[in-house]
Amino acid sequence: MFFILAIVLLCANVKAQDNQPVVNLTVWELPRPEDTRIDTRCFRAVIDAFQKKYPYIKLSAPTGLEIPEMSSMDTKPLMAIAGGVSPDVIYVNFRQSDTYIQEGFLYPLDQWIGNLSEEEQSDRILPQVRKVIFRHGPGKRSGIDVQKHFYALPYGTYVKGLCWRKDLFQASGLDPEHPPRNWDELLDFSRRCTNPAKGTYGLAWTRSPHWSAYFYSILCSAGAKAMEERNDGNWYASFNSQQAVVAYEFIAKLLQGTWKNSSGRVIEGVVCRDDASGLKWAQGQIAMIERYFTDDLLADINPELVGIAPVPAGPSGKRSSEINCAMCGIFSGTASKGPQTLDAAWKFVHFMGSREAKDLRTKILVENGYGIFANPVTLERLGYTDYLRRIPQSWRDAFREAIANGEPEPYGHNCQMIYNYMAIPADQMQIEGLGRNPSARTTKRISEILDDYAQRANEKMIGHIPPAKLKLRRIVASILATTILVGFILLFRYVITVFTPKGSKGDWQFKRFRFAYFLLLPAVLLITLWRYIPMFWGATMALQDYHILLPSTWVGIDNFAAVLWDPEFWQSLRASLWYAFLSILMGFFTPIALAILLHEVPKGKVLFRTLYYLPAVISGLVVMLMWKNFFEPSERGLLNQIITGIPPWGWYSMTILIAAILALSSYFNAKNGHVISARVLATLTAITLTGLTLMFIYNPFPLPPQRWLENPRWAMPCVILPTIWAGLGPGCLIYLAALKTIPEDLYEAADLDGAGFFGKIWHVTIPMISVLIFMNFIGAVINAFRVAEYILAMTGGGPAGETQVLALKVFYDAFVHLKFGFATATAWILGAMLIGFTVLQMKRLSRVEFKTAEGIK
Repeated sequence: MFFILAIVLLCANVKAQDNQPVVNLTVWELPRPEDTRIDTRCFRAVIDAFQKKYPYIKLSAPTGLEIPEMSSMDTKPLMAIAGGVSPDVIYVNFRQSDTYIQEGFLYPLDQWIGNLSEEEQSDRILPQVRKVIFRHGPGKRSGIDVQKHFYALPYGTYVKGLCWRKDLFQASGLDPEHPPRNWDELLDFSRRCTNPAKGTYGLAWTRSPHWSAYFYSILCSAGAKAMEERNDGNWYASFNSQQAVVAYEFIAKLLQGTWKNSSGRVIEGVVCRDDASGLKWAQGQIAMIERYFTDDLLADINPELVGIAPVPAGPSGKRSSEINCAMCGIFSGTASKGPQTLDAAWKFVHFMGSREAKDLRTKILVENGYGIFANPVTLERLGYTDYLRRIPQSWRDAFREAIANGEPEPYGHNCQMIYNYMAIPADQMQIEGLGRNPSARTTKRISEILDDYAQRANEKMIGHIPPAKLKLRRIVASILATTILVGFILLFRYVITVFTPKGSKGDWQFKRFRFAYFLLLPAVLLITLWRYIPMFWGATMALQDYHILLPSTWVGIDNFAAVLWDPEFWQSLRASLWYAFLSILMGFFTPIALAILLHEVPKGKVLFRTLYYLPAVISGLVVMLMWKNFFEPSERGLLNQIITGIPPWGWYSMTILIAAILALSSYFNAKNGHVISARVLATLTAITLTGLTLMFIYNPFPLPPQRWLENPRWAMPCVILPTIWAGLGPGCLIYLAALKTIPEDLYEAADLDGAGFFGKIWHVTIPMISVLIFMNFIGAVINAFRVAEYILAMTGGGPAGETQVLALKVFYDAFVHLKFGFATATAWILGAMLIGFTVLQMKRLSRVEFKTAEGIK
């Protein structure tokens, strides 16, 4: 039976319908069945047509991790490549393109693109896009291959244009058919549409770390560029040019320029910076936004309500916005799978943007009622002439002009984070209020800020460091690296010395203790395999410019130097220290207190212990995702339902009740002579009454829904709270077991001396379990600096890096930015910082004598 089944499966996988060998091809993404958006329907139709045309090619898509606050198109492919599970066909982003090419991730497509007709090449590869995909590869650095190659092929073109709400224009006294043609009109129209009292604004940008993408068209229209390749063949950040200064001055004016509205009220800025700007646009609260138009779907908007136009022209009359493409390429590792897989990958890459695929997308648009939004050229070719009369001519003109004048999204060397570097100067300008009172001093200060951050981008992102700075960094890094090496050597020596029994002869005595060594051998081998070998391998990686596919080069201590001069490292160190402090404050003493309370419970101890231990049964990731739903920022979130559902009198009543309980407890403790307990409770009473007074003064009710994980003030406590909830039970059981070892006669003696509840805890309980508390404290501190996965699941390190601890930064640097040497150097520095805690733990552990509870008695 098994033999027959094996023959059937073998036949099914060897031959397909057209009598060709089956080729399994993985692509970066396939449409999800539950997604009913029109663009997904078009994508699904193209995939179905491809599989019908090539039935022997079996498509599949790998699952990948998506990180909050980071674009999935940036993170998923890189993590898949780093993990050795890259798909055969990968999506190529403009900003990631140079990284993909120079790291050797992309297979050259010259042999296929060279066979395409000139008409198809010009149709699919715009002049602005050609320089993005036709470039020098990694062989230029070594001199092995100095020729340029095609590394990707577009299958869709995107360009940004301006959309405006005709209803808001008309309500503000503007011509609803007349969009702003230049910056002056853009500012004037935005001011006339801005009314904070009604919640309406002229423009909308987000608060994301890469929000400069929303004003990139302003830089392009000013004639500025984010990056440029100079004559020496190297890339440099160029958003500090004179044209860029002019653009940032205008951006500052949009953000903070003060003006008076028709009623004489002074208003600051015309931009609504909100992550929910898309929703506000749909609700008619935003007058103008920029959005992408594609060559397949011009726009899915109501032409009676919304107009489309090119972006406003800059001071010189230039009108330019971002042009982008959906592109795919072949992963270089696919070549090792054989020519059949390589050919199948090219068939998929070519088919995605073929005329057949474009025609199919247009048919799907027409069939689903989106015909007036389709590309007029394709509509005319397919005979849908009725729809051509219904497409506004202004849409066609706007799209053609935007395509003709478009500037490619930044695509230079290592420019994945260029939008972040371009956004920070704008944030700094807002902090300094440079847009409120423009002057010559303002222009000079903006130029200084741009120079500073362009230099940072050149050093950190691109790697251009002046020789003098590099020399100083190497000296400091050498001292640090030597200190780390000596520290680890001394640590191992100290551990051996501490744990060597007194009076030992100094030899290993293998013959005498051969059975003990035999029992230890599996553990030693496993620890060596999974701990020490990776550690020493990591030591070599920290001294290399490590590459996944290409040969790695030795850089000495440059990685350590880069870490020490990395502002994000110090920000992450601060976040780690804050996390460790809060986790110790909120979570370390809680299990001790709970164990003491459960130890005093006369009945139901097993029930309470079981209830508190149950959260530990749930997987840690499940716990974090469950609490993430609790922290949902909308009114549907559990915590928001609680705080918004309690009326003001409810908050006042609860506060008064708590204060009354604390005051009565303090009174009775003082009456019984328990002075310490009475003072503690009196202090808590005073704090509660102070909070009640502040509530009466400021009257914050009704409380609005909170964006818990998006608020820098609340994000870290919200990340820590689920770990405390899940770890409370196991920690409590450990301390309960320790409490059972304390002789009862010590408590009886304390009673005779007049000690109260808190007195017995302070003078008896804590000293008797102090060793356990100390050991757990050291472990808690070390683990607090190692946490990463829970924060990754909750916030991804946001908002604005407030929860990006060092361990999470190491993960991002290694598996998202593929800077393995840099990440390993960071990990070694983190390990060196924790050596002191490890030494304390080892020293105390060497003095501990382990006895059973009966032995103590």
